[in-house]
Order: sequence, then structure tokens, then C-alpha cells
Amino acid sequence: MEDPTTSILGNQAGRSEPNFRHDFTDLLTNTILLSGPPGCGKTAAVYACAEELGYEVFEVYPGIGRRNGASLDSLIGDVGKNHLIQKSSNDEGRIFHSL
Repeated sequence: MEDPTTSILGNQAGRSEPNFRHDFTDLLTNTILLSGPPGCGKTAAVYACAEELGYEVFEVYPGIGRRNGASLDSLIGDVGKNHLIQKSSNDEGRIFHSL
């Protein structure tokens, strides 16, 4: 007997999973993106890794107003000497950690 999903959905053998992967190696260096629901341990993982590597964590919450270079500089202060702040074309600042 024919699988009912095949007759309803069409030829399953011809379908493939969408490929959402993209090679970001030319765009990102020393960058990690953590994603997950609240309480799953993203922040704890960052602090554990930072402690293991001897780094301090500096948190900036994105929901606190619009930021420009001057406001980021006032927030970051001397921490900015260890980071590269790059201006993007849409006037948003991006911070990349540099070793």
C-alpha cells in the first residue's frame, strides 16, 4: 500500500532538507554566537569559559537605548583598548574581540 503522505505531499524522494549553513569565516573572527531560551546556560557558559581562559566578561545589554560611537566609548572606557569597535554602513556599532 502506498504511503498516504507521499500521495498528499508529493514525491518525498525528490525533497531535501534546506541548507541554512553559510560560511562566515571571512566575516567573523574570535566570535561566538550563543542562542537558546532563557535559563538554558548561555551566560553561565560564557562566564565559565572566560574564567578558564583568564578573561573578564563585559556585558552590554542591547535593549538600553540607541548607541553610537561616543556612547559606546563612555560605556566601555579602557575595555575598548582591548577590542576593535567597527562602524558598519547602517550606523550600528559592532564589537569584535581582538587577541
